[in-house]
Amino acid sequence: MKGLFKNLLSIGDVQAVILFSSSGESLFLEDRQGVISDPSRFAVLLTMVKSLNEMDVIYSNRRVYIRSAGSSYIVVIMDRFADSAMVKLNCDVLIPELKKLKRKKGIMAQLKDLKI
Repeated sequence: MKGLFKNLLSIGDVQAVILFSSSGESLFLEDRQGVISDPSRFAVLLTMVKSLNEMDVIYSNRRVYIRSAGSSYIVVIMDRFADSAMVKLNCDVLIPELKKLKRKKGIMAQLKDLKI
C-alpha cells in the first residue's frame, strides 16, 4: 500500500498522508514528522467532505487537504506553502488506483492481507 502513496509522500513539505474508509476508519497512515497525535480526530472533517469532492484548510501553519476517493478519503497534511497543485495532481492519479484495488477484492480485505 505504501507503494501507491510513494509519489505523494515524495513531494516536498508533505508531512503525513492518511487514507480513511467512508466510515472513518484509518486504513493507511504515514506520518513522517509526528504531526498526527490521533487520526480519528480527522473523522469530524470527513463528515463535512461527504457533500464535497475536496477541501483545503489552512490551520496552525499547516495545510490539510482532504479528497474524496469514491468510498474512501485521502487526507494530506503539509506545510502551509507546500506545492498543493502537485499534491492535487498526485491525488488525481492515485484515486483510479485505489478504485482498482476496491474492484479487485475490496479495499479492506486488500489492506488486511498486506498487514498494515
